[in-house]
Amino acid sequence: MFQRKQSEALSGSEVDGWKAWNITSDPDSGIGLWTNDEIGSFLSKGHANGHGPAGGPMREAVGLSLSKLPTSDIEAIVAYLRTVPPIESDEKIRVKRKSSIQDSSSKNSDETLGSRIFAGACVSCHGLGGDGLVNSRANIIGAHALADVDGSNFIRVVLQGSSDSMVAPGRTMPAFGAIYNDAEIAALANFVIGELGGKKGAVTAEDVAKARE
Repeated sequence: MFQRKQSEALSGSEVDGWKAWNITSDPDSGIGLWTNDEIGSFLSKGHANGHGPAGGPMREAVGLSLSKLPTSDIEAIVAYLRTVPPIESDEKIRVKRKSSIQDSSSKNSDETLGSRIFAGACVSCHGLGGDGLVNSRANIIGAHALADVDGSNFIRVVLQGSSDSMVAPGRTMPAFGAIYNDAEIAALANFVIGELGGKKGAVTAEDVAKARE
């Protein structure tokens, strides 16, 4: 079914342009360092502090299905995931910690553009350091999406927005696809991946244009 490679089960894949992250017990690529409560929170609420929010199809799965399960079922899923052997993902999507925002004077023009957009469109909700100002779900620190140098899921969330209406009414991120052009969104993605993901983003305007299709 789905031509699954059993030797790579639960180590991540791509579906409809969204990346499904590694949920094996690998500490850097997967969820090996997550606590049981963090995994349970992510599954049932679509967010875990220190690991960011769910997005795209995963957010739908939480809103339509996982959030409806009794606590005992969530605990059973967590218990099962703890038994999954670790599988290491490609370096470009492994979570890496970064402690602080860089001095803007050291940035090139693309990074400066990204920092200006971040300050104007993102900081009021997510905070300068990504730790969330309006509510806990705006905390994006540690999110897998920020550790992916390709920025696949980050691009789509910025373009399409994201809603928690089923799990947390009124907690919604607006879509910015009609506000910023492809080059601007690419600059924003690379800035955030660099500042909050601790990596050098590789997002291009062409990547954003493809995601719009």
